[in-house]
Amino acid sequence: MVIRQASSADVHAATQLLYQAGEQLLCSIFGNGDKATALDFLMSAWLHEAGQYGCNNHWLACEGNQPVGIITCWHDQLPADFDHQTLVSITEYFGIAESLNVIARSQHIAESLQSPDETQLGIGHVAVDANYRRKGVATAMLTKMEQLATFYGKQTLILDVETHNLSAIQFYQAKGYTKKGVQPPFLHMFKAL
Repeated sequence: MVIRQASSADVHAATQLLYQAGEQLLCSIFGNGDKATALDFLMSAWLHEAGQYGCNNHWLACEGNQPVGIITCWHDQLPADFDHQTLVSITEYFGIAESLNVIARSQHIAESLQSPDETQLGIGHVAVDANYRRKGVATAMLTKMEQLATFYGKQTLILDVETHNLSAIQFYQAKGYTKKGVQPPFLHMFKAL
């Protein structure tokens, strides 16, 4: 198992995994209930490379050349135009008018998520292909994020998990994460390094 930086060439397998990381939320926000539209947007954003859904800020767990897991992180040392590039990927795909609807649909979710401060590394978009679950893939990706946190001089890892995702909550607890609080639809968790 290799954990590597993602690239635009990973678009098909990676965006399927990315969609699995938050199916209901992503379908609602970017597809307005339509899975095909949400997936098509994720492919477009991935190829844009920069921003929240671009390949530049994602890592893949690979078995051979096949991506079987995905993860991303957020911290205070991201490119200065990170948020702008996220918005560009949305407006390029949806156009101005529909982009306003997308932003409106995402507002409640954005307000519920934790933003990392200068001492924290935020983890997100975690998903593992169903055929590779319980084989150490997610553990390897979390280890990679701990290494990045150390590299960036962070003291804490933070993440948000949907409150109904009990198996993920139990997994994170087994890996040393502690419940921090709830802001629906998310449970906030952290791990001190």
